[in-house]
Amino acid sequence: MTTKHYVLNVQSELKTISSQLLKETGRFDIDSFGWEIEHTDDNYIDWDIVAGNSFMYRTEETEPGNIVSYFRSIICVTNVEEGVNGLYKVMVKVDLPEEYGLPVKFFECNYEFDKSNPLDTTKGYPDALYEAYIYFAGNTKFSVSEKLSYLAGAMWEFASSYDQFASMDSGEVLGLFSKADVID
Repeated sequence: MTTKHYVLNVQSELKTISSQLLKETGRFDIDSFGWEIEHTDDNYIDWDIVAGNSFMYRTEETEPGNIVSYFRSIICVTNVEEGVNGLYKVMVKVDLPEEYGLPVKFFECNYEFDKSNPLDTTKGYPDALYEAYIYFAGNTKFSVSEKLSYLAGAMWEFASSYDQFASMDSGEVLGLFSKADVID
């Protein structure tokens, strides 16, 4: 059994992400959740960030007129490996832009994983993902929308590490994982 300590600190973010993603599928009545989340430009998930989950940290002109941009993930799932008793070790990395002057930081937790149904959305996300997000959000000046988008990008990375994810409605899967961690 895994314990989730950090999920309690990200309830607003989870409700916002889950309700937006599930609303976009057109198959869920998000008002029935009773969360009263208003989606605005200030808290809307940017799919360009989610899909790339990277931050441009440097551009360089390699030759006149040829500019190369370098990207790196800010929050990413770096490892999911089998542990003991059906628990998996999940490692999440936060690599903040250089302007913050902070070293790369890793967060680790155990996660219950069912090999026969890896995308069992009722288990929610690994707690290390939330711990990493809290560190990221507390140490950066990104907008709320950008912070939510980077968190959703890390969620995407976690879910997409399973082959079955590619054949499913990704927004729905991500939304259901998030919804599972909402504590009413």
